[in-house]
Amino acid sequence: TIWDLAMRPDRRAFVSVSADKDVKFWEFTLESQGGLGVTHTKTLRMEEDVLAACYSPNSTLLAVSLLDCTAKVLFTDSLKLFISLYGHKLPITSMDISSDSSLIVTGSADKNIKIWGLDFGDCH
Repeated sequence: TIWDLAMRPDRRAFVSVSADKDVKFWEFTLESQGGLGVTHTKTLRMEEDVLAACYSPNSTLLAVSLLDCTAKVLFTDSLKLFISLYGHKLPITSMDISSDSSLIVTGSADKNIKIWGLDFGDCH
């Protein structure tokens, strides 16, 4: 089951996240007949089902939410962990990053919305 898609800010690629614990990276391609195609470029395996994803507007960060009620924020160039966000009691079902890439908002099945700083992961 694919749970979410997140378009990269440059609109040339996107990620899909799913119940199989994979974050899959895709790029748009132009087909020989002029049509638009999609090419799978890489897969990042997570330790839990992945429910949601979003890119920062400056394209430096990718956030994914996991079934364990956390969000992981990764550097897009290396896919290394930047910060983990803990605090929801049920899984995070949606999230978005502010236009200046300084805050992330998470919405959870626990009926709470949390605003986090992307400098240290502090909950506001």
